[in-house]
Amino acid sequence: MNKQLSTKPKITSLTAKAGHMIKPLDMIEMRGLGGWGLIHWRTWHTLLHHAWGVELDKPNAEFTIPIKSVMPEKGLRKELQKTLEVLQTTLARARIGDEDITVQVLGHTSFKAKDYSEGGFFKYSYHHKFVEALRKTDLYAQLELKVINAFTSKYSGSLYELVAKRAGLSFKASEEISIDDLRDWLHVPVGKLQRWIHLHQFAILPAVKEVNELSPYDVTITPIKRANKVTAVTLTWAKKAPLSVEEQGAVKEVNQHKVGRKARLSGAVENVYVGKHVLTQEVAAIIKKENPDEMPKDIWDNFILPELERKNITQTKAAVPYLAKQYASKNRGV
Repeated sequence: MNKQLSTKPKITSLTAKAGHMIKPLDMIEMRGLGGWGLIHWRTWHTLLHHAWGVELDKPNAEFTIPIKSVMPEKGLRKELQKTLEVLQTTLARARIGDEDITVQVLGHTSFKAKDYSEGGFFKYSYHHKFVEALRKTDLYAQLELKVINAFTSKYSGSLYELVAKRAGLSFKASEEISIDDLRDWLHVPVGKLQRWIHLHQFAILPAVKEVNELSPYDVTITPIKRANKVTAVTLTWAKKAPLSVEEQGAVKEVNQHKVGRKARLSGAVENVYVGKHVLTQEVAAIIKKENPDEMPKDIWDNFILPELERKNITQTKAAVPYLAKQYASKNRGV
């Protein structure tokens, strides 16, 4: 059973600070998002941020957003419809007060064919029950948009939210979290990373490193063993000191180009030539063929690109499918 937080989080304004978005605390620990990749997580936050305001409460409210705001890379805009369909078919579970609710996280979407191909606009809405769930709390977290967009993994983004939710409790705090809750809150896919060693290696360690290097927080996750089995973890967090070397380093990194970020954070390289590696449509098709259940952009950002840069491999038709196959075999059965 989770240890209860000793202090009630501070209530924050319904208006986002400059460069931030706000998110209801109860929505941070939603369950049922294990099928999402980084592209789904980031798209959902972009749409919610764009729609947030008094218009959201109006019946049949519809929002219009530029396609490039969601999919900046032209080569990925053909993935937009697939990404939106995943959001539309996602039923998330959340605890609102003493009530457990299940809601559809995105309503209808529509766009004209020419706008879709030319990078124009599209429209979307939310189910009124989802909006009701958003408004049932007066507790909100302020999330930095640049930090959200800097992460290279959905696990990092999810951990950042968990810490941001708890940051108002005190300067430093900790909480015991069961492995089942941690898996749900990090949105680990059902049936994946079932052993602690795999969960720790592929989800927790990369997420902790990115949150520490890119966000205003320092975080640690320590395993708790019972009967020689890891059954829970201790999540510890602290706010970086203002104007400290750590805080300034995080600000500097989130303002750099994302290409080569994993390599920079690992200390493998000091500078990366941005134009060296490009996710072309041909490469995306190769990745999709090897990993039909994954988004090519997720595999490219989280595995192939860092490997190409770390090993200083020139992008070739031979190198990319080899790494894609390696990724597929590496993730089977974990």
